Amino acid sequence: MNFTRERLEEILEWHGTRPEDYIETGTMYGATARMASPLFESVLTIELSLVIAEDAMRRLADLDNVRVVQGNSGVMLNTIAPGTPAVFYLDAHGCKEPGTAGQGQTALWGELEYLRTRIVEDLIIIDDVHAFGGGADGPNPFWADVTIDTVVGAVDGRGVCRFKVFGDQFAMSCRV
Repeated sequence: MNFTRERLEEILEWHGTRPEDYIETGTMYGATARMASPLFESVLTIELSLVIAEDAMRRLADLDNVRVVQGNSGVMLNTIAPGTPAVFYLDAHGCKEPGTAGQGQTALWGELEYLRTRIVEDLIIIDDVHAFGGGADGPNPFWADVTIDTVVGAVDGRGVCRFKVFGDQFAMSCRV
């Protein structure tokens, strides 16, 4: 399922503002970071796998406003995210690269736990709605407990969050 610039712009329009910062979890090949680069002043992408992160660093080296960080996004977000409003594109799940076993499968809950504590107006986008509840195209044990209700519940208390599904992306526009 592809996340396009057009889809991102549609979600940004729905959100009503365009933050300067874009933070992605789950870099993979860097295609989403590259797509977002012309739309934001700063793009930060976090990848659990050292092998994938190093490859993405090479692939994205020509973009001055993109930074690739290797580590567990569920743990790292609170130390590297800006204190200003941002777009958070959450796509870190089920990494099968060597040295990552057991680290990335539930990154979403750590990411949402951190995002619940933020006191700025963020846009949170979660990729792969088709995998919510374990997946429509086969079981995904990593996301069996991920549903719209559990995701919204994870940021409960954050402020006013409205949400909408855009194709395979679930967006939450959170106001303070």
